[in-house]
Amino acid sequence: MHSDVPTRRANPSATTRVGTLLFSMLLTPVLTSLAYRKGAHEWRNPVLDWLTARYRLALQWAVSHRLATLGLWLTLLAVSVSLAWSGAIGSEFLPHHDECAIWARCTLPPSTGPSEGERVVKEARLAFASFPEVTQVVTQVGRPDDGTDTTGFFNTEYFVDLKPRDQWRPRSVRHARPASALRRACVRDRMRKRR
Repeated sequence: MHSDVPTRRANPSATTRVGTLLFSMLLTPVLTSLAYRKGAHEWRNPVLDWLTARYRLALQWAVSHRLATLGLWLTLLAVSVSLAWSGAIGSEFLPHHDECAIWARCTLPPSTGPSEGERVVKEARLAFASFPEVTQVVTQVGRPDDGTDTTGFFNTEYFVDLKPRDQWRPRSVRHARPASALRRACVRDRMRKRR
């Protein structure tokens, strides 16, 4: 005998929807009319009335002065875009926070298996550890142990612990971002190996 699982699963949901519809269309108006027999009246909110009057005046002005409204809008848009692109605002919410550590994540093709993921992790670990500024490299292949991320073996993550800045080589100190210096060095190393 064939049982239709989706239909069985949908029936309680359909019953709930029909019940909610009947309650909201039939029972709620009746209960409301019984609760407010003396008659309800609308209370006029003076603050909302004042705001509505000012909004109507502003809207009438904007419609009658279309070019001025468009010019004001374009000016505000240009100022907003220039502020966003210049970095003048927005960076105060993300202050510079250098913990002398780098968290890196590498996403390989989804068809990557465990052996290929391990091979890539070992190469990356050696590349990171080749810098004298690095004290340790902790790696992980696949999804995290807590089950919050549903990735496979194509996901590799790296924690690169760095020495304090005063113990770095002079050339590395000149780089504002050690991650970019590491990235450039890894690319140079990879290019050298290809030749």
